[in-house]
Amino acid sequence: MQIRRKTGFFALFLITAFSLFACGGGGGGDNPPPPPTSTTVATTGISLHTATLNGIVNPNAQATNAWFEWGTDSTLSTPTLTPAQAIGAGSADNSVSASITGLTLGTTYYYRVVATNASGTQKGAIARFTTASPNSPPSPCRSTLPVWRR
Repeated sequence: MQIRRKTGFFALFLITAFSLFACGGGGGGDNPPPPPTSTTVATTGISLHTATLNGIVNPNAQATNAWFEWGTDSTLSTPTLTPAQAIGAGSADNSVSASITGLTLGTTYYYRVVATNASGTQKGAIARFTTASPNSPPSPCRSTLPVWRR
């Protein structure tokens, strides 16, 4: 009779263990939301010493921050960063912009929008613009081709 009792407890243990591991429990099929999307768009308000950088960011349903990287290096390997902007957690495209100042006359600058959330960081394509030389209008370049292909 004592053997049956031990066998019963062992069987109960096996059933319980099988139930715990067989039920999944971990959310198996749920995929996390994708990282944000970032699209660099044309610069506006280009003058002798200032410009407004523009981009479009979609948070893809997660709290997202965005900023711009900019500088005179076409690869933006050591960029200057604008302050981060909280975009929210929606699923629609949001326009973002940042004004930069202290630019040098007749100089080409490169920039891109960057966005980050819990799923990752995405950088838009590098774009460029040139500040005006004295007595000449500014000339923005809207190409998103890699700089080496221009």
